[in-house]
Amino acid sequence: MRLKIHRVGLVSGAVLLAIFSPLLMVYAGDDKKDEAPAASAQALESLQRLKWMHGEWATKQGDDTMEETWSAPTADSLMGMFRWIKADSVWMFELMTIVADGDDVVFRLKHFDRKMVGWEEKDESLTATLVQQKNAEAVFEGEGERFAFSLEDDGLIVRVGKKSAMTFRYRRKQLADTSLGNHRSADDGR
Repeated sequence: MRLKIHRVGLVSGAVLLAIFSPLLMVYAGDDKKDEAPAASAQALESLQRLKWMHGEWATKQGDDTMEETWSAPTADSLMGMFRWIKADSVWMFELMTIVADGDDVVFRLKHFDRKMVGWEEKDESLTATLVQQKNAEAVFEGEGERFAFSLEDDGLIVRVGKKSAMTFRYRRKQLADTSLGNHRSADDGR
C-alpha cells in the first residue's frame, strides 16, 4: 500500500508539473509582451549626458519644502523622486523615470498622495520625449506638457508646463537635518 501511494504521488507531481510549467515560465519572465525595444547608441549617449541631474536637491517656497532626488544614469535609465511638504506634512510624491526606449529618451511621471494613492490611472503616466538637449539642459515634451531641466549656478532649475510654467529652483542638499522640513543647502548659510 505504501508503494502505491508513493507512485501516485510521483505521477501526481509529474502531472502538476506538466500542467503548471507553462504558467511558471510566463511568471518567470518568458512573457515578451512588456519587453522594451533595444536602446540605440544615440539614445544611450543622450541618457548618459543627463548625469548632471544626479543628486539630492531641495528648495523652499514660503512654508513649502520641495525635494527632488535623481539617481545617476545606470544601464538605460535614471530614476527620480519628488516630495512636496506643506506646513511640515507631506502633501504629495512623484516617481519619475527617464529611459532610453529605442531611438527616444522618454520621461515618465506618476503622482501619489501622502497615502501612496496614484493620481493617474494604474496603467498611465505623464509621458514626454526628449526634444532638446545641450550641455546641462534637457527639455521633454508630450501629452500637452513640457518638462525642462537645467543646471544654472550649481542649482537645478525645473520648469513644468508650456504656457504658464511652474518653476522650481533647487539647491543641492548637503547635510540633511533629520527634523521635518529642515534641510541644509549650499545657499542657506548654516
